[in-house]
Amino acid sequence: MADQIPDSAKLLPCPFCGSPDVSMSFSATLQSPEPAHRFAECDDCGSCGAGVKIARGDDDGAKALAIGCWNARAASLSQSVVSLVIAAREAFDTGTLPDDEQTALDQALECFASAVPYENEPATPASHASDGGKA
Repeated sequence: MADQIPDSAKLLPCPFCGSPDVSMSFSATLQSPEPAHRFAECDDCGSCGAGVKIARGDDDGAKALAIGCWNARAASLSQSVVSLVIAAREAFDTGTLPDDEQTALDQALECFASAVPYENEPATPASHASDGGKA
């Protein structure tokens, strides 16, 4: 029998907001309150990974696969998200948007402030934050 996988096992930070607060969740069906699918979910922004069906009661197998899906997504989308944030900041910095759109974009970009620094700000990679920014 496989070792039990804790819900917090080796989940990468959220690829959308950069939060390290990511946990395993489950969905149930109307026919049964028992977990039917496992998926990773960001506790801050609510982004979810792929739902993995729990086959033949193998919850640990479903957790492991869901963790793998989340981590692959987190790693592969990182540069895409960074590029999108930079493009949105450029639109914001033009100051040509209507006030309500400018305010909404400013609020949407706020959650990316620590994960994607501005060009002129020093970058502090999340993986080095615990060692004082030393490489």
